[in-house]
Amino acid sequence: VELSDGAHFENLGVYELIRRRCRVIIVCDAGADPDFRFADLANLTEKVRSDFGTVLKVSGEDLETLVPEPSVAATDATIRPKYSQRGYILASIKYTRDAAEEVHGENDGVLVYLKTTFFAKANGLGLPPDVYGYKAENPSFPDQSTVDQFFDERQFEAYRELGFVSGFNLLRDFLAHDSTAEPVKTADETPEQKAVRKEWLLREVVLDAIRKRAAYRRKGDFAAGGDFHGDEEARARQTALWAWPDREHRVRPDLEEGVEAKPDLEDPDEPTS
Repeated sequence: VELSDGAHFENLGVYELIRRRCRVIIVCDAGADPDFRFADLANLTEKVRSDFGTVLKVSGEDLETLVPEPSVAATDATIRPKYSQRGYILASIKYTRDAAEEVHGENDGVLVYLKTTFFAKANGLGLPPDVYGYKAENPSFPDQSTVDQFFDERQFEAYRELGFVSGFNLLRDFLAHDSTAEPVKTADETPEQKAVRKEWLLREVVLDAIRKRAAYRRKGDFAAGGDFHGDEEARARQTALWAWPDREHRVRPDLEEGVEAKPDLEDPDEPTS
């Protein structure tokens, strides 16, 4: 888990997870973004492409589903709240093939991207009346300035409930996945059908990772409470499974092994040789 509180060169905390080539990454973007410029996501996309050759395939159409739009005629839009279609999107992560195949046997991952946005009920759980009431009194919610570091009870509860409902709808969609057949690609496939098929495939990658992890735990490597109870072989297997990021991928790719990084700025008072 990477927890980021801003003031870093990459505010979402995903950069290091991309460096480790995680197959499934879940990120909650709760930065103040009232104009929905997605600056932190754009910054992440540029940095991982430049530094690691990893491509985040996020389309403009996907991002538009997170942007609140008036649900009524324009004449009434100034006095009514705006709603987004949903609170999250799924994006494909295209790792460089050689490094990804070494770890996973494939070069695709999935980014589950949740955004603090005011959404309407869409085949899921809607927001409760107190959140609507708070939004009516505080139009900048849920993108209030981060200068406010002291939430009162109503403000805290509004953000907490928004996050709960966003997460609930995300999990509900994944639970419904197994009862949905894989969409068939056709020659006359429409853009809407292609988007549905793409999202189905991304959900399958996420669920496949969860199934494999659950199967691993059922093999008996974990006893109750996660204790190995003296089974050193099981402990070694678990250590080997999760130690590879620290062992192989923590070294900066632009530095040779054993060479220390030079400071970005030299001390002007330091004598030069």
